[in-house]
Amino acid sequence: MSMDRFERAESFIKGTLIQTQQDFDRECLRLRRLEKDRIDSELRNGTSIFIDDFTTFDPPTEFPQYKEILKRYGVTEPTPTISFYPTSLDQSPDVIPMSETPESKPNSVIPKGILPSVIEDYLASVARFFATDYSAVFSAFLGCASFTIGGNQKIRINKDWIDKGLLWIVLIGPSGSGKTHIMKRAGGQLLDKHQAGLADIYKLALNQYRQEQDDRSRDRNNQSESPPVRKRIYEQHLTLEKLFSLHCQNDEGLGVLTDELSSVLDGLGQYKNKGSSADKSKWLELFNGSSFSNPTFQDGDRYLASSFVPILGGLQPGLLSKLINDTSEIDGYAARFLYSHMELKDPLKANVRHLEATRIPVEMEKLFESILSQRETHKVYEISMWAAEYLHQEEDRLTRQQQAAPNELYAVYAKLITYLYRLTLVLHVLRDGTEDEISQETAEYAIKVLQYFENGSLQAFQHVVISKEDKLRKEILDKVKRLGGHATREKLSNNFRRRFKSSVRQAGLFIDEMVEEGMLIMTKLNGVSVLCLP
Repeated sequence: MSMDRFERAESFIKGTLIQTQQDFDRECLRLRRLEKDRIDSELRNGTSIFIDDFTTFDPPTEFPQYKEILKRYGVTEPTPTISFYPTSLDQSPDVIPMSETPESKPNSVIPKGILPSVIEDYLASVARFFATDYSAVFSAFLGCASFTIGGNQKIRINKDWIDKGLLWIVLIGPSGSGKTHIMKRAGGQLLDKHQAGLADIYKLALNQYRQEQDDRSRDRNNQSESPPVRKRIYEQHLTLEKLFSLHCQNDEGLGVLTDELSSVLDGLGQYKNKGSSADKSKWLELFNGSSFSNPTFQDGDRYLASSFVPILGGLQPGLLSKLINDTSEIDGYAARFLYSHMELKDPLKANVRHLEATRIPVEMEKLFESILSQRETHKVYEISMWAAEYLHQEEDRLTRQQQAAPNELYAVYAKLITYLYRLTLVLHVLRDGTEDEISQETAEYAIKVLQYFENGSLQAFQHVVISKEDKLRKEILDKVKRLGGHATREKLSNNFRRRFKSSVRQAGLFIDEMVEEGMLIMTKLNGVSVLCLP
């Protein structure tokens, strides 16, 4: 065979293989569309369904040296990468392509492209103005958005689980880093504007009420009506008693916006003589959006069937250990917060003092006004099939991380699973609240935002995990000393199993690590393996 004929043969084989790949992809696409149509039809009819993801399909292997030929000619091996929920499907108008599947490691930044560019450009300018990072400003924006949405907008996760867009966000930054101003410029000013309007309405209603009261006072047969109440979006520095009273007047929710979250922490324990545990239990109920009863009954036996109390606050790094150390061991209070660590930059290099950050764009005002106008409207958003698959993948990843995490992070991952869906709801309302169904693209962004906060939680709890491991090592060494300088592995594991969720195996593994580190020595005593001090 001449060289010319050989090259033509090579070209033909290569082209045939490429065509085979394309045919394979088209067949998967055709079958997936048929499956989608079947599922849509059965969902409409209310029947149970089985989803075939086509992952059992194999690429064509008609040629004897298939892989060798592909490698020789630089052709990518056809693999069944197209699943029922593809990462890229340009041909299908029903699916919004995702850039990538959920990542195994948390992101350190919040991505761009979630909101209209004019809003994101403004938030970026605020970040430059205060010499900090965009992600911290966006976090503050999310906190303000949670305030505006209120507790009447919900997301259906499954038939037994419906949740609200309640966020507890804390900005970690030193004193003077601009936390207060960032929260104001990232949406707090718009909340103030709306709240001022509510105050004006209240004043007019109060004046009218007083006038009517004067008229009724001259007519004894006329019963007095209840006075008007002042509607609020948020308040600052609230005791639980005051919070309850105001929440009863604002069924759709009442946010807590605080310059320093430490003021809320200091309030845990101020409540009468019940101690901090009583206050903490109430706050835990508020995080869950549960019913909320009047703590003191001084305002009558009043009761809220459903609560909505989002939190946005700042905290100095030095007080972070107070939040985590004082609360995490008892009830996981600290695990309920989303942590955004402000990355401070050199003001001179950041070119911060420009005027573009001083004016909130009209688009952002309109967005908040639109959301606030629907605040009293009850609505439950559904998750599309396309979005559900990616959210379930991320939930599975978080569950695996939870199982492998130290005890101190166990509750953190449990709450991150909850936040996965809460963030999805908040982003959907911000992006396209007019749609009843949450899109795949919104789910993608929710995952990335959640992973940013996951990274923040790991940063916040890192020093606590280390310090508690050191403390536990010391306790084990002290125990061995009290037992006469030696003890069996089984006995030590049983003694400390409660520190490892009652798992003897995990306690044993921790002790094995101490042996590897040389803190304990394995030896024989009367024919029995024991652990001794070095």
